[in-house]
Parts: sequence; C-alpha cells; structure tokens
Amino acid sequence: MTDFEVPEAIICSPFEEPTSYWYLQEGEEPDKREGRRPAIYYYPEQTSDDAAAKAPAGTAIELKLVNLIRSRVKQWRTAGYPGVTATTLELLNYWRREGRGFRFFFAQLESAETIIFLNEARRDFLQGLDIPLDEPSDQQKRELGYKAFRRYACKMATGSGKTTVMGMVAAWSILNKVNDRANGRYSDIVLVVCPNVTIRSRLNRPGSVRPASTSARYAPPGDRPVAAHSSRSGFAASSARMTAAARAPRCSSSSHSMMRMGKDGYGFQSL
Repeated sequence: MTDFEVPEAIICSPFEEPTSYWYLQEGEEPDKREGRRPAIYYYPEQTSDDAAAKAPAGTAIELKLVNLIRSRVKQWRTAGYPGVTATTLELLNYWRREGRGFRFFFAQLESAETIIFLNEARRDFLQGLDIPLDEPSDQQKRELGYKAFRRYACKMATGSGKTTVMGMVAAWSILNKVNDRANGRYSDIVLVVCPNVTIRSRLNRPGSVRPASTSARYAPPGDRPVAAHSSRSGFAASSARMTAAARAPRCSSSSHSMMRMGKDGYGFQSL
C-alpha cells in the first residue's frame, strides 16, 4: 500500500470517543468520515512475493463481534452501568470523575469497561454476545486435567497505555475480591507476564511505582489501604504486591494485552 497524506493527522481528542476518522483506500483521496472507524482486519491475498510487495493490504473483513460489543458497552455506560457491584460502580465513577490529576485516555477507559461489562453487565446487555472458550484437546483434558478458560484481549496501539489498563482491571478484581471473598468471579491473584527482562526490571525498579501516587490513579481513598495491604499477590500499579515473570522476547507489529481468566486468578500477558 502506498503512503497517504492527510491535511490533518489528529482529528479526535484522546480523552473522548472518536467522532470522525480518515478512510483510506488505494488509488483514492483520503476521505474524512463521521463516526467511529469500524473494527476490521485485512485478509492478505494469495500472491507471489513480488506481487505482494505492490498489492494493497488485502480484503477488509469486519470484526462483527468487536463492533457489537463496542455498541453494547456504550449503551451500558450511558445507562449507568446496570448490573455492576457497588465496588465496581465506585471505581468506574472514580476513573471518570471531573478534575482528575491523571486523566485516563478513552481507549484505556473503554478497555477496562469492556472487561467489566463482559463479567458484570446486566444479562439483557449480554444477549447475543458469544465469546467462545479456549478449549484444550481431549488428550490434555484426560491426561493433564486441563480445563477450558476464556480469553479477553484488549488490542491497543503501542504507547496507548496498556500497563495502565492492567492496573485498572487488577484493581477492579482485587478490590471486589477483598469486599466479597465468596464471589468466584474475582481474584486477588494477578500474574503479569513481561515480554523481556528489560520490561521486568522497569516494573520492579525501586521508585518506578510509588504506592501512594499510583493507588490514587486507580482506587478511591477509602479503598487504597485495602489494596495496599492485600495479603495475596496483585499488580503493583493497584498498590498490591506484583509478581512479574519474564519470557523470551517476541516481536510484534502491534501491541495488545491479553487477560486470561481462570478458576484461580487472572493473568496478564503484555505483547
């Protein structure tokens, strides 16, 4: 695909839901369109290497489930988050309150809201949303006792604040578990998997995460001591103790955070 030039690169505020976008099509002038860009991916054409270098990005395929979830989350937000716990409602209102010293981007708020929506929203908002389980093979079930779990992936651009979203979701889970120990939907165990030792060192560096300041980003004053003194492992940005594990470096053209929800806790994988 050739390079495109647009007269104005930034046309939306990072703190508000997008209201317009540039539609780019090979061989056509960029077209500024109203509304939000629909979620799509490009299926590459089967061509030779030489032809692929000159070919467009491929066939655009709509991510229908993603677009449906986006619209439902917006309706749910507008309705005042029906179905959520009192702890969750306090967090959601705290994250969006006026006069925040550290204001979250819309992408960060929507990512955390989406995870919460899929777990707590009133049932009528979830009708028709079928997120399949990640099923192990029959052999893994039989020999290793593996069970299916559900993956939630928040696909975010590099630099848009994935680590902050991890802190928000971890605070949501930990504080709900602290306030309702019997509720199996939540966990106060969070495992953060880093892409390499450099990121792990940055997360563990003394002074890089200050409980007094970072907890103010994620939790209201009355909840911070609870998060800070949680006896089990949690994410550092939510003022709980962080357990980080490093794995082999991995290259990726885009970045996303994946949360695995299982019986015994949540795992975050930053790619």
